[in-house]
Amino acid sequence: MQISTFFSQRNSQSAVSLGSLVNRQSNLDTLDPILNTIINEFVLSSFSQRSQIDSLVSFLSSLATQIELSVVHPGHSLEDRYATTLLRPSNGPGIVSEHLSHALYRALWGHTSRARTPDEELDREHPKKYYADASIHATILARAFATQPGFRDQLWREVEDMFVKGLFSGPEQEPGVFIALSAVLLGGGAEIREYMSQEGVKGKGMAWLWYDDVRTGADREWDWRGIVGALSNEPEPEISSRLPDYVKATLERAKVHVGDGQGEMRSWDSERLANEAFVWVDEE
Repeated sequence: MQISTFFSQRNSQSAVSLGSLVNRQSNLDTLDPILNTIINEFVLSSFSQRSQIDSLVSFLSSLATQIELSVVHPGHSLEDRYATTLLRPSNGPGIVSEHLSHALYRALWGHTSRARTPDEELDREHPKKYYADASIHATILARAFATQPGFRDQLWREVEDMFVKGLFSGPEQEPGVFIALSAVLLGGGAEIREYMSQEGVKGKGMAWLWYDDVRTGADREWDWRGIVGALSNEPEPEISSRLPDYVKATLERAKVHVGDGQGEMRSWDSERLANEAFVWVDEE
């Protein structure tokens, strides 16, 4: 049975069967292709079923619980500049969330990371597909973080990176970061606030420099209140004038949702995100 079939016919038995497939891999040469294919199929299914991302995330989590602790992945030894980041060592269920983390970092890079000298005309030329792709990848991140506590430690890197680049690095952001921020705050803001309320959990890094791919303020910390405060000032006028109206409207929804950051807040599920926040994806 093809891996895509498990995702189209997802149920508890499919999760068990897919987990058994992973458990049977005896070396990295066979384990990596299986894990990469699983994550790729998960993402493809998310693109074709935007409103069902919660169900797909739940299935991925069920699969993860089937993987034996004896299944080990050593991770990567070096980072690939501007494309991805370290795939950290993992084993058992953590293999799935670590590979998801790695894949989302790569997928979101081009939408959240300025990789060229800011240019007004080039920023204005981004097609709707550029923003739509950002909305789906960021919805995956938001809903995986929100609904699967066991995934949060692995996915925090992607959440943190988005806040650093979108809120704490000045007014030269990559335009797609505002859609990614909207998805994460609407779809996982309550859980991010909860995660950051733990003792010792702080976001780190300010002033990310795209041309060197470094954080000049790498040790500077920020908390949930810092996120809320920075969000109120974004996007700055220089960047705002380059964004489509639907992008600015979506970010305004996220701002209203977060409010002052202190009140009751319930994250939107994937169906609501698709049908309200990102309904413009399917509009002509």
